[in-house]
Amino acid sequence: GHVKNILAKTVDGMAAGFGCRASDIVAAVSPSLGPCCAEFTTHEEIFPVHFKEHMVRKDYFDLWDLSRRQLIEAGVKDVNIHISGICTRCRTDLFFSHRAEGLTGRFCTVAMLVDEGKRSRKSEVGSQKSAPPLAEGTAPPKDGGISATLRQV
Repeated sequence: GHVKNILAKTVDGMAAGFGCRASDIVAAVSPSLGPCCAEFTTHEEIFPVHFKEHMVRKDYFDLWDLSRRQLIEAGVKDVNIHISGICTRCRTDLFFSHRAEGLTGRFCTVAMLVDEGKRSRKSEVGSQKSAPPLAEGTAPPKDGGISATLRQV
């Protein structure tokens, strides 16, 4: 996603398809691979040269900062960008991590458009870690799901 700048394409798509202004978009970067664990030993082959600005030490990248940069370059205000700062590889007690666990469950993305006239109304979206469908002969993921509620006021 970062290499193809999917965040900017999403912002552009929201502008073209829904009339959104980039400066009004609020973006959140969910728990994901953090700079502590985002090791890419083949980065010179897979990343554009300018990604090195986000290298925190040899072969490790701050993808959260890269997401912020790409969103800002797409016109999203820095104050409207929220990064959870939770590394999924470090926190497998809470989240799935392919890097830490191999075969795992999946996350989902939640996006919504808010009618400015109805902005004062509360809306809630729930999310819960759940096990993926199991193939024959596989074991279920460990217990310890997490439940979170996002509230917009």
